[in-house]
Amino acid sequence: MDGKVVAVPMESLSWGYLYNKKIFSDLGITPPNTLTEMKAVVQKLKDNKVTPFLLSYKESWIPQLFLPLTVGGLVNSSHPDFMDKMNTDQGSFADIKEMFDIIDLVNANGTDRAFEKGNDDGAADFANGKAAMWVQGPWDADSILKMNDKAEFGVAPLPINDDPASLRINVSVSTALSVPPTSKNKEVAIDLLNFILDDQASNDLYQSLKFNPVSKNHTFKPYPWVEDAAVYVNKGQSYRDPAIPSAVKDESGKALQSYFDKKLSKEDVIKQLDKAWKEANAAAAK
Repeated sequence: MDGKVVAVPMESLSWGYLYNKKIFSDLGITPPNTLTEMKAVVQKLKDNKVTPFLLSYKESWIPQLFLPLTVGGLVNSSHPDFMDKMNTDQGSFADIKEMFDIIDLVNANGTDRAFEKGNDDGAADFANGKAAMWVQGPWDADSILKMNDKAEFGVAPLPINDDPASLRINVSVSTALSVPPTSKNKEVAIDLLNFILDDQASNDLYQSLKFNPVSKNHTFKPYPWVEDAAVYVNKGQSYRDPAIPSAVKDESGKALQSYFDKKLSKEDVIKQLDKAWKEANAAAAK
């Protein structure tokens, strides 16, 4: 920031959805670039008796993942002012109602008993080929490979419409380390940060944790799913994870659970998300 190092990123993420590479390869499928192509992929999978999507809605943070993926794609294509409008109480999720197109497609073509499946159950089912795709991130890589060490999966951006500009990988830093000026153990803390960027020791650490490389000192070969996502990032098809208020993300997870359970309509979800964002703005202004 301003030419200064203020924190060391430890875990970076490049994500969209996970797909079973063997299923895709066996059926001659490549990751779709548009919503129309995704619909064709879904149909081809169903024609071959393969369930297109894994659904795991027991934990609300999983359906919440649709929010940054859809908002991120739209803000970086057809609705560049959406975040600014929402942050000033001038916008509404009704402006990007098309976000429901991919959400509905996924939900209508997924595995059964979604509300009985949490993240661990989902990882096990995906590892064992119960579905071809899962709207989830590579942070589940370790869990998936523990369930099936031969599982082959990739990462691709989730198509949300037919605008090529909206097809982008979500890039974020989930964990960063810094040393506050008031630290009582500053020398030890700085030693830890230097270790994180050490050109030898940290390579082994990052590899064992299945983290993305975050420094030029990290010379280990990335995992295949990291390389999959990097293809899009290197082509400029990525965006920084949108700064959606935490309260809105939390509300989206619960609202989408109710929507999938047919207890809320699209309009209800929109109203609840708009309300949560306005409340977050008010809280931030205090």
